[in-house]
Amino acid sequence: MQLFETVNSFLAQFVLNSTTAFLTSSPQSTPLVNVKNGTLAGVHNAAFNQDFFFGIPFATPPVGKHRLQRPEPPQAWNGTRNADVHSPWCAGSSQLVGHLPGFTQSFDSVAPTSEDCLYLDIVRPATALPEQAPLPEQASLPVLVWIHGGGWVTGSGTDPRYNGSFLVQKSVKMETPIIYVSINYRLGTFGFLAGSAIEAAGLTNNGLRDQRQALLWIQENIAAFGGDPDRVTLFGESAGAASIGQQLIAFGGRDDNLFHGAIMQSGFAATAHPLADAPTRENAFQGILNATGCLTSQDSIACLQAVPTEILGLASPPRMILITTNDDFFPELPSKSLEDGHFLKVPIIAGINRNEGTALMAMIIAGLDMSLNTFEEFAALFAGRDFPAAAIRKLWDLYGDEIENPTEAGLGPISPSQAAPLGLEFSRTSLWHGDNLFTFPKRHTNQIWSGFGVPSYSYFFDITPDESFLDPAIYGVPHFAEIAYVFGNAEAVGWEKNPIPQESDKADAAEMMDLISRMWISFTVTGSPNNHNKADVKQRWPEYSNVDPTSAWFKLSGLTTQADTWRQEAMEIYLESAKGSEW
Repeated sequence: MQLFETVNSFLAQFVLNSTTAFLTSSPQSTPLVNVKNGTLAGVHNAAFNQDFFFGIPFATPPVGKHRLQRPEPPQAWNGTRNADVHSPWCAGSSQLVGHLPGFTQSFDSVAPTSEDCLYLDIVRPATALPEQAPLPEQASLPVLVWIHGGGWVTGSGTDPRYNGSFLVQKSVKMETPIIYVSINYRLGTFGFLAGSAIEAAGLTNNGLRDQRQALLWIQENIAAFGGDPDRVTLFGESAGAASIGQQLIAFGGRDDNLFHGAIMQSGFAATAHPLADAPTRENAFQGILNATGCLTSQDSIACLQAVPTEILGLASPPRMILITTNDDFFPELPSKSLEDGHFLKVPIIAGINRNEGTALMAMIIAGLDMSLNTFEEFAALFAGRDFPAAAIRKLWDLYGDEIENPTEAGLGPISPSQAAPLGLEFSRTSLWHGDNLFTFPKRHTNQIWSGFGVPSYSYFFDITPDESFLDPAIYGVPHFAEIAYVFGNAEAVGWEKNPIPQESDKADAAEMMDLISRMWISFTVTGSPNNHNKADVKQRWPEYSNVDPTSAWFKLSGLTTQADTWRQEAMEIYLESAKGSEW
């Protein structure tokens, strides 16, 4: 990490100073914590009355002979280790992924990256409540753990948009204080390599194993920070949320007492899009060996361990994440684990945004250098999938009907037809893409939880970003649009452009941000989002039931509810087409 300390010190200072709330710190009151591996010295922030611990190792650096291996516990250190600098982002394959509107920032391409990246950050209140003495070890506060998204190829828990200070501050104001943790995990070819040699060596799904190692570290050490290891809630978005879904079914749903609640924002364990089968994984692996000069090596793993970081990162096929089933981590397909009840029976929140497919579809179109103007171009998106032609035509018609006679979950602010390069049928196709990847698996997940009698909550996020951030007529309420609200980030700290509605809508947006972030804290503390202490909010968020499936509907005008039954015919097509495939 030494190579990155200067750059990261500057970055950390930039992030800390990007809001006036972070202008004051108290170096004379350095918080010290004794963990299993040694002593950590954090940073006290007087303005927020919080203690920060950055760059805490939860695993041995996965470099050299440890590259591509399963994560191992961190080594002990002598003396006191400074925990005041963010770790680098994990090296991944972000160069192979296009620009995702609303998510990608110019900072992403210049953020320091390294394979030595398995670190976590902790933000805790310095006192459990205002005017109290310093937080004791025996405080036993609930813990909220963030797992970032980015398609398993980019992103970091240290992305400044995931600033946990606002949530911790709000939890203290609510008199239900929590501790916030964010983690890194290996990405791209470094964390999700597969193929015969990798699978035979038991080295599959290492990025997910990294997450689990971080959760194990939290179990062993969070009490030293004043946290309760028996009250840990995970939350994440996109690939981070899907990772949480996968942790729920890991090892056949084995309960290792690592977490006790989960919030999945636009990502789930099993989607209608099939996983890569063994021949596909092997073809991709052979391509990686060829790209790295390891194709003829007697020991392909040893050869890959010696390849320069930049070359290995670029060797992955675009958008090819090789999550592997039929190993110890996934002894069966995710869909079967869910159907058979082989998952952790913990309360969950699962939700989506109105226009999940727009930004993702725009990125795909740009990558394929195409537009969407005809049914034939729509049907071409199903290439390589065992999807009946009649079902493709039926979906085309159903989404056309949705535009002509919209349900409560229609296009919203989006124009039905888009100009080049997106195409006249971009909006229709984006509805399909959002349902295929997000709506169907969300609804399926809630239905599974209800069927097994486990509490779950569903939400539909419907607040359009400010028009200066993204064109609402193209993107509507896209993937990632809920992030600032969940984190209570009223000043858009870490965002290059402010996504929060301004002018006449600013006050309403602030009210919804306050409510949503409180609900996430309430769920962390009590297992229910309804203990948010906002007396003026009369609408309760109902628990999901297969008898009366209902979602919380987050709108600029306030909280209401919505029947989770729209486009059910399309959902049935996804379920039927998924049968017999690996999903």
